[in-house]
Amino acid sequence: MMSVTRNGGGGLGYARLVLRTPVIRAALTLAGALPFISWSLSLIDAALPRVLAPWFRFQCHGLVERSLALGGQVFPVCSRCLGIYGGLLIGGLVARPSLAASTRRGWLLGAAALMVLEVFVQDTTAHRPYHPLRLLTGVLLAWPVALTLIAASRPAVESER
Repeated sequence: MMSVTRNGGGGLGYARLVLRTPVIRAALTLAGALPFISWSLSLIDAALPRVLAPWFRFQCHGLVERSLALGGQVFPVCSRCLGIYGGLLIGGLVARPSLAASTRRGWLLGAAALMVLEVFVQDTTAHRPYHPLRLLTGVLLAWPVALTLIAASRPAVESER
């Protein structure tokens, strides 16, 4: 097996590195699409999404009053988690913008602060869940995570030193 050089010097090892990015992008896209797939299956037969229900309950409370409904069917996760899945989906599909690690880190910290503030206001006041803001904070948090995973999967090149 040939060794991998920082400048992309070929060989089987380099081919594996190059294939990592599309695999990561596909995984992010599939993971991000899960609640939408589950919702789509519920339109065909209410029993079909039960396969994914344990996963969704593991990571989301799934309270109906905090979840969105479309076409008479409630999404399997709350609107904030739906935004998180949406951010992973967007990041996996478009993989843009291409940002420096420090910029992605700043985006992630800002999004986390915004989400914490939104959770605090919602939980300490009589403020009802505001789904557009819950979706937005979820997308803003997960998108830079997806971009960071994609960036980490790319082969290193000389200009990235």
